[in-house]
Amino acid sequence: MEIIKNGNQINEREVLYQKIEKEILDFIDFEKINKVMNALDWKWATSKSYTGIPTINELKEQVKYLLRYSWDNKKSIETGGFIVSYEDGDDSYTEGLKIIFELEGCAAYKNKKEDFIEIF
Repeated sequence: MEIIKNGNQINEREVLYQKIEKEILDFIDFEKINKVMNALDWKWATSKSYTGIPTINELKEQVKYLLRYSWDNKKSIETGGFIVSYEDGDDSYTEGLKIIFELEGCAAYKNKKEDFIEIF
């Protein structure tokens, strides 16, 4: 179903995305994330050869990019400490996005070929 907004047609899925993005951006404490990154001297490197601790605005722009990418491609993406997961709907909700800012993590798996655990 198409919805008319300001003379432009947009579909229901785009309307849902805009609501989800707004809720996420309003909820995330970018100032807290920036303080943690400063305390840890956590720098980002970009394709422009810039290396530095991201500003609050850079954090917001990166999150917007990750949300849009995840939504449009219906898959998860992670970078710079942010993990955005696309969540396909089930009986209780329609599709959505989940975002986590992760300071540290790992995964452990049993190797199928050999009898040992691999840590990633």
